Amino acid sequence: MAAKIRSEDDQLLERALQTASHTRLVRVEHALRHEAPIAFREVFGRQPAMIVADTNTFAAAGQDVFDSFRRAGHPCLQPHVFDEPNFHAEYKHIERL
Repeated sequence: MAAKIRSEDDQLLERALQTASHTRLVRVEHALRHEAPIAFREVFGRQPAMIVADTNTFAAAGQDVFDSFRRAGHPCLQPHVFDEPNFHAEYKHIERL
């Protein structure tokens, strides 16, 4: 039964990605942050990456992601960490980047 559910979930995600305007890849796996360069290259090739996070997210996973790009020899700009209290993802922050 678990394999069937996973297959249905995969099909649902595939359909969602086909209709999405911005999202190109969704991967949900244990410790994926250590394999971020592999996932990144699937979509963006060897373009430089940039880690963007708030302070909590960067502490929880962002540093590991940044380090994984460095270990893989993949170009990666210095991370941008928003350090504002009560930070929420909003369009105005994109404009600041």
